[in-house]
Amino acid sequence: AILLLTNSALSCGLMSGSLLLLDFLTSLSEEDADALYGSPAPVRFVFRQLLPQLAQQFVMRLLFVGAKPFKEAVLRKWAAPGSSEALAAALASLCRLRVLVPVGPAAPKATGSTAAQQQQQQQ
Repeated sequence: AILLLTNSALSCGLMSGSLLLLDFLTSLSEEDADALYGSPAPVRFVFRQLLPQLAQQFVMRLLFVGAKPFKEAVLRKWAAPGSSEALAAALASLCRLRVLVPVGPAAPKATGSTAAQQQQQQQ
């Protein structure tokens, strides 16, 4: 699948308050999520507290790529062989929190969330 930088995440040991926040964030409309990610504090919180470590590494690498569509295979190459569970959890959390946004009819590509990416680059 191609992704854009914009229930496996639950295995990260999140506490109940974080689970409520995670449910809230995933229920936001695209417009509301973009507005929220337009501020630095929510972007930092999501990055530091809600993303698994592998997802954090993907975000840091994707900041240098920019808001260009890329294939999911790129992320798979960045993961260690045999880390399919960690990779699945990272991709699920990135998509669920709208850090990665599928693009295209069959969603073979994705791109980063522009608002979140801009805030991360300013940090």
